Amino acid sequence: MNTKTTQSTKEDAFLKERFIATIVLAGVGDAIGFNDGSWEFCRDGERIHKELKEMGGLSKINVNGWPVSDDTVICCNTWLTKNFVDYAYCNL
Repeated sequence: MNTKTTQSTKEDAFLKERFIATIVLAGVGDAIGFNDGSWEFCRDGERIHKELKEMGGLSKINVNGWPVSDDTVICCNTWLTKNFVDYAYCNL
């Protein structure tokens, strides 16, 4: 295998990893930021930080059972679509 192909493969893998991380973090951030709708359109950052602190902070927040917003669903579907297209393209 030539060096250019190897480098290209490594770059593709790195970009795919970054893409997946971006989509996952966007989905997580949106789900937490939604907070059952109470923070979705809140422009008062101090209020959000205060409420988050009262919940135990970001490292102790329990999101089990929290509904997600339509934006979170879009993030997840973007990831699924990207992976489906990659799979379908590679398996023609």
